[in-house]
Amino acid sequence: MHAECCEICSEVMLIAPALRADYQAMRGDVQVPAAGQIWWRAAVRARMDAVHAASRPMTWAQGLAAAGAVGLLVALIGIAWPSLTGSLVWIVAEATRLEPVRTEVAALLVDFLRRSLPLLTGVALCAVLAPVAVYLALSDE
Repeated sequence: MHAECCEICSEVMLIAPALRADYQAMRGDVQVPAAGQIWWRAAVRARMDAVHAASRPMTWAQGLAAAGAVGLLVALIGIAWPSLTGSLVWIVAEATRLEPVRTEVAALLVDFLRRSLPLLTGVALCAVLAPVAVYLALSDE
């Protein structure tokens, strides 16, 4: 009786059967998985989350170790640079005792090595760091 008098309630009564039919149609298509399957999925997800949480500090430690190794390599190159230059000078000095033609060849070789050693060091450093970069890019995180 109220629904016939009230404007809002009469509109609700007109729409309610359509909504109920739609609800019944949608309810028939839903397939709720079994409780065991839901539990298994939750357990697998919890295990994966635990593995990711446990591996996070190890990933940071590996990154810090790699950064330290690169820093150590750069420091060793900086320390060894004067002795490499001294070795090249010694090679030229020893070559001067030999024939003059060999002296010129040795001087050219030393000059070439002196100019290209930074480039060769950079190429070697990239060759060492490239696999590490690929590994980090393709890791699970």
